[in-house]
Amino acid sequence: MKKSSILLFGVAVVLVIVTLLVTRKSEDTGPKGLTIAGYASDADLAAEKQRKLLDGPLDIDHPIDEIVLERPDGVVHLVRDGAGKDATWNLTEPVDAVAVKYLVDKITGLFKTETASVFATRLKDGDLPLYDLEPERRIGLTLKSQGAVWGGVDLWIGRVEKADDAGGQGGGGDAAADTWVMAKGDAAVVYRLGGKDLREPAAEKLDNLRDKKAFTVKPEELTEVSVTAPDGRRFTLTGTKQEEPAPEPPPEGGEAPKPKPPTVVWALSEPAGVTADASASALARSFAGLRAKAFVPKAEAPATALSGEVWKLTAKTGDGKVIALTVQDGGKDDVWAQVDGRDELMQLAAYTADGVRKTVEDVMDKKILDVTPEQVTGVVFQGPAGAVAVSKRDGAWRFDEPALPYPADLATVLPSLTKVSCARWARPDEAAAARAALSAPGGVSAALTTASGTLRLTFSAKMDAEPYDGKRWGVVGDVATGAPFLAQDFVATRFEATPDKLREKKVTAGRAKSDLRSITVQLPGVAAPVVYESPPGGGEPTLASVPEGKTVDEGQVRTVVATASALAAKGFSDKSAKDAGLEGEGLTRVTLGFADGTTQAVVISASADGSDPFAMVDSGPLAGGVFTLNSYQVKNLQKHPDELVK
Repeated sequence: MKKSSILLFGVAVVLVIVTLLVTRKSEDTGPKGLTIAGYASDADLAAEKQRKLLDGPLDIDHPIDEIVLERPDGVVHLVRDGAGKDATWNLTEPVDAVAVKYLVDKITGLFKTETASVFATRLKDGDLPLYDLEPERRIGLTLKSQGAVWGGVDLWIGRVEKADDAGGQGGGGDAAADTWVMAKGDAAVVYRLGGKDLREPAAEKLDNLRDKKAFTVKPEELTEVSVTAPDGRRFTLTGTKQEEPAPEPPPEGGEAPKPKPPTVVWALSEPAGVTADASASALARSFAGLRAKAFVPKAEAPATALSGEVWKLTAKTGDGKVIALTVQDGGKDDVWAQVDGRDELMQLAAYTADGVRKTVEDVMDKKILDVTPEQVTGVVFQGPAGAVAVSKRDGAWRFDEPALPYPADLATVLPSLTKVSCARWARPDEAAAARAALSAPGGVSAALTTASGTLRLTFSAKMDAEPYDGKRWGVVGDVATGAPFLAQDFVATRFEATPDKLREKKVTAGRAKSDLRSITVQLPGVAAPVVYESPPGGGEPTLASVPEGKTVDEGQVRTVVATASALAAKGFSDKSAKDAGLEGEGLTRVTLGFADGTTQAVVISASADGSDPFAMVDSGPLAGGVFTLNSYQVKNLQKHPDELVK
């Protein structure tokens, strides 16, 4: 063979080999990478960077409204309700429950920014365990928007490579972790997603992911609530929805206001003819917002958890859904409960259970008295200290028993005496004990006379045994026939009266603050008095003389004027003026001048009953007797001129 032919043959062989190598290299090129676009815009991300630490993350709206997690322990299905800040997440599988929003946000937040693979490779037989992608270890993650898979996120999640793991690269940069994933329906390729740990939020325990709220229902969605007590007595509340008025349209370019949720007005439909109060609405809210301390699988709960006496509650929603709840009676700390249809029990705190363990007596209107102070013309108080009777004659309140020469002051106490509400009405099994307590000594009573007749209230002695500790039984009318009620102790103590308690105490009784025109205070040991006078054009008195270069401290002067116009006795004394130190030197003398030209002179002693100085006044309802003034009122009146300027 010629040399040239051999050379040509060699070149041809080389070309064939090169062609084969190039073709082989092209055929062996790895699979394409995986890229998932983030839902946040550049503007969103820039705004988030500007937020301060205490502001927390920015609520970035996104289209993801459904999440499906396929895990070795079962399927977890999450559905979103609402959007943005108002968005909530609910579990629909394996249980209907409210989800913990911030934990769900950790899942969706993974896809706020772009998610991309830093490596992809084809799988060989037996490779799945290398990436934790075998069926018993992998976690399925599917994100949806309006029923369709969002962004191609329909993945199997496998092993996480931490930055400090052997062989871990942390996404090739500063990121903390990479995650191996595989697209569902394509078991041929595995991807290493850089800089994101998809597994940790997707593997969150169901107990953590599930909110402790017992129901997903909202209070305004309820239309009926029925409660059956252990003794079989039942009552039913019916809710009527009232739509809120549409919000005013926003100004041009402004954000549209969000409509308010409807208001539900609750009424007693069973028993008929009984009026409910705001407690009915509170019961509906307590039911809808019921929170458990823990959810316990039925197999792990005590067999006797609900074997004793129980309460039965049933609620209905506007869309026809029925929720039935059984709650243990009693229980000092934890109370067992179960929602019908669930293979689990709940542990409730006792105070939480008490929020729904109600009888009709708890939700009935608790108004005991509803008359106006103007309608009352006389009151007879009866208590451990004896009887005190007062009546209104010629427009003024007078003492009838004991017959005292000075006036009474009912105006300040009547508002609290004529608006009386109870904690709840007595239950049938409590009525006998309540009447026995009301007939026993140690209680208080009051009879209010009006043009329509006499209203008599009777309260028992204060009780100190649970569950009545700090409360009293009460009744309107005849103890033997009236309906007993349970009241807080402070309601009854309003009716514990003594002459001193009811006696007129205001020094300037019958005069308004606007009647005051001047105040003259002569301090002991000071030559010139401190004088406050109304300006020529009228108005509150102010400091009459101000040193040159100084201005009136308006705040201090207002304090003096307010104190003078509201000056009132704190207590009354049997001491003589001499014994109370109200004669001789060391006295503070205050003269009040009024618009009608009259004056009142108040003398304040340096002696005191405890810290409260003795005083006397020359006119008005307190004239002729010794009384005490609150020490802070006296200190206000005794301000030195230097304290009144600045």
